[in-house]
Amino acid sequence: MMTMLMGFAPMGIVAQQQLPQLPARQAMQADWMLEPGKFPAGVYRSASGKDIVLTNGLISRTFRVGDGCATVGLENGMTGQQELRAVRPEAELVINGKTWAIGD
Repeated sequence: MMTMLMGFAPMGIVAQQQLPQLPARQAMQADWMLEPGKFPAGVYRSASGKDIVLTNGLISRTFRVGDGCATVGLENGMTGQQELRAVRPEAELVINGKTWAIGD
């Protein structure tokens, strides 16, 4: 996932706006174990255009894209419950003694 996160950072507004808009959340109609084809994965933009959402119908991860990139939402698609407890760096990378916050 780190490569994917890093790849979002340089994405421009134009490229982000070309993503399809995230469809409205709907109640689960099928059992994902019995009918896995009903849960296709996709990359979407939020209605506000500020976020990129990765989802497969079962879980959605929302990234706020701007000067950097940070996870701002992690939603259980079956219950609608937010699983993200706090916004903070997802990792720290140390290069030549300097610490960089990843996802801050």
